[in-house]
Amino acid sequence: MAVSTAPMASSVYHLFLHHVQRRPDSTAVCHGDRTLSYTDLHVASLRIASLLGSRGIGAGDVVPILSTRGLEMVACILAVLSLGAAWVPMEDDTWSSERVKYVLDTVDHKCVLVTTPGHSDIQNAIRADQIDQAFDSISTPIEPPPQLVEMDTNSPAYIIFTSGTTGRPKGVLISQKSLVHYVRQGGNSNPFNMDVQSSDRVLLLFSVAFDGTYRRDPSL
Repeated sequence: MAVSTAPMASSVYHLFLHHVQRRPDSTAVCHGDRTLSYTDLHVASLRIASLLGSRGIGAGDVVPILSTRGLEMVACILAVLSLGAAWVPMEDDTWSSERVKYVLDTVDHKCVLVTTPGHSDIQNAIRADQIDQAFDSISTPIEPPPQLVEMDTNSPAYIIFTSGTTGRPKGVLISQKSLVHYVRQGGNSNPFNMDVQSSDRVLLLFSVAFDGTYRRDPSL
């Protein structure tokens, strides 16, 4: 989606809501033969957010997500952001169980989102079958709509763990402010989104736990 026409926002989640309101029936994300409109993605993410809320997740909390590329991954990230919490991406396809355990032992968390089957050894998890149910009848709106959480721009958006090739992996905290700056930086001569328009598609090749670009603090 092209973000250059969106208003100033305190978080990427607010930018997402702008597009939900502006083009509710347009395609937001697709994977294989599955496609979600902005409205469908919004409803699915709110249902997952409700599951997180039942576990006591709120602003300032940290939620690890064990996932692969797919619709569930996107909905889970938006669900975490909608609560003012931060996510920790973990790659199910390539990470060893030891690496997953290390991250879970490192971060202080109340529950884990797991979008793939198995992983019965992970405690306090919202599992794939529960997340899958969030996509059932997603054309039915959430009533009443939840109140939007006001977000501190300095609060964490996510924590990315380094590869650990030179030692133990380290968690690097990325703020809401830095993430918003990243997606909005550039200009007509060098836009972040490479002039992507609403009718275009953008291919995701990276692992869900790989951070492709250094995010500079906009105050520097």
